[in-house]
Amino acid sequence: MNDELEIDLRKVIRSLLRRWMWIVSIALLLGVLALVFSLLQPRLYEAKAVIALTRPPYQPNFDSRYQSLSPITLNSKMVTDVALGDEILGQLLNFINQDTAQQISAEKLREKLKIEAGSDQSVLILSARMKKAEDAQRLVNLWSDLVVDRVNTIYSGRDENQVAFFEEQIELAARRLELAGKNLEAFENRNESAILINQKNSLLAMQNEALRRQRMIEVVNRDAQLLLQQLNALPDNSTLPPYEQTNLFLLYSRVYADTLTPLSPMTSTDTQVVISQNNAGTQLMIPIPEANQQLNKETAVLLLETWLESLKRQNAEIEAVMEQIKNQIEILQQRIQALENEKKRLELEWTTASETYTTLSRKYDETRIAASDSSGFARVASYAEIPDNPAPRGTLRNTALATALGAFLAVCGVLVWDWWRSEEEPVPRKEEILAKEPLMVPKR
Repeated sequence: MNDELEIDLRKVIRSLLRRWMWIVSIALLLGVLALVFSLLQPRLYEAKAVIALTRPPYQPNFDSRYQSLSPITLNSKMVTDVALGDEILGQLLNFINQDTAQQISAEKLREKLKIEAGSDQSVLILSARMKKAEDAQRLVNLWSDLVVDRVNTIYSGRDENQVAFFEEQIELAARRLELAGKNLEAFENRNESAILINQKNSLLAMQNEALRRQRMIEVVNRDAQLLLQQLNALPDNSTLPPYEQTNLFLLYSRVYADTLTPLSPMTSTDTQVVISQNNAGTQLMIPIPEANQQLNKETAVLLLETWLESLKRQNAEIEAVMEQIKNQIEILQQRIQALENEKKRLELEWTTASETYTTLSRKYDETRIAASDSSGFARVASYAEIPDNPAPRGTLRNTALATALGAFLAVCGVLVWDWWRSEEEPVPRKEEILAKEPLMVPKR
């Protein structure tokens, strides 16, 4: 089976020439139909407006800590998609149905509008066709204004809704700032940190005094024990030597002044720390003879042992007082820390509210300036005027294209028809061809 396709141009040309009337007739028929269709189309007026894509000359930014995002670069495709969006077409459709005598659908409106790039990609030409010249002019001018406003709203922040949004946020921020200020002021009126700190310092001073007296008692107790050992070494019923009696008087005088002002334990209430008068410190009250009176060993030992017992009791009382002081200091420290934490929290809330209000105010000013600015990413470079003459209907172009299309279709039809007929006709055999040909007899 031979899959090769052989094309004989002479046969093709002969076939086309044999059926030239069909080809010409079909071409003329389509051309006439296109001509009639074009002539029957209503005369429309076309108006054109020009939009230029630019960049705003400046962008307000009053707070360098909050930079505005860099604007994107517009191109004709982005603007074309926005211009042919349903929202803008809906507004144009309302204009046509309400302000003009025409009633058209959205699809028909799309056919009447056209947007294309100019000689530069930053220039867009908007055109609209209507039955009346005034309607075409008003429609394309309205369309250009809507496109410019929408593009600037989306890409350059020229939106009145943003201004209203910032006004609402500023009002909320002002109320938060006022509430934070009132809370901080109310806290300062009831803040007892200074009083509690003074009470804490007083307790710390008392604690230091108790520690000092405790160390003094330890030293005196050690010296008294040594003196007691020396007295026990003396013979029984012996008179105390003068130097030992002097040591006894000196030892007593070292603690006599401190024991006259005993420490007092502390108790606390809900608001302050007060001194309890229930347990006064034990004073060292022992009978001491005159300086020129001679003491024997037994009397001196008894006095010294009584004194040591008194020092021991006073040391225990100091321990109890120090424990109470420690507890009171911890309670005061917790209350002071709680007040400091609350103050820091309230100050942080006020600072945050103040910064939020300040930032929103600055951004509101930026947005208000940007919204009131006439410049943006898109501007109407030229509005349309009322056209004087109707737009061409393309009669010659449509007729020529229809005629050429008809001729092409006719040629294709003729070629397909001949190919189909050639496949149906049987191919003559070689013997039959030779039989039909006359024999060539050579001459003698």
